[in-house]
Amino acid sequence: MSLLKCPECNNGVSEYANACPNCGCPIDIIKNKTCDNCLEKVILQDVGDYKVKVIALVREVTGLGLKEAKDVIDNAPTLLFTGMTTQKADNIKSKFKNLGATIVVEDDTDSIEEKMVIEPCKIKQSEQYSITQQQDSKQQPHCPVCNSTNIQKISVASKAVGAGLFGIFSKTARSQFECKDCGYKF
Repeated sequence: MSLLKCPECNNGVSEYANACPNCGCPIDIIKNKTCDNCLEKVILQDVGDYKVKVIALVREVTGLGLKEAKDVIDNAPTLLFTGMTTQKADNIKSKFKNLGATIVVEDDTDSIEEKMVIEPCKIKQSEQYSITQQQDSKQQPHCPVCNSTNIQKISVASKAVGAGLFGIFSKTARSQFECKDCGYKF
């Protein structure tokens, strides 16, 4: 369930209401005036002359790897996104248009959900690419110095030895992780 902003009284209105409870403005008028909540499909129709630059742009916009982005380009026309707001879809369309690629933005009324989720479409059935997998990788701890995820947790025994030898001022006693690449303890 999402809230729409009433153009007359600027209060939030449920999209399932018949009218604004504060001013009585009909919900049809509110839905027509707020096009930010319209959902669109973004389809790559034609690559154009700058294939390498379009591959780089597909990687930037979707977060796909090089091979997956090349597969998207080779299999044009391809669905890039579903459930995207009109403003974001037009922004992506203008980026591709600058490179000479053809993007079609279509109405996507099938993907209206309680919460809008912008998710790249699956390129192949065997690939399990989704936003949730990207978010899981962002939640892994990483070294603040070298940004490596090759880290290990400092054991309780190591902390006790460090605290016993150097007291509470020991870096090992105050830290939780140690980077295997650069040796930094954090």
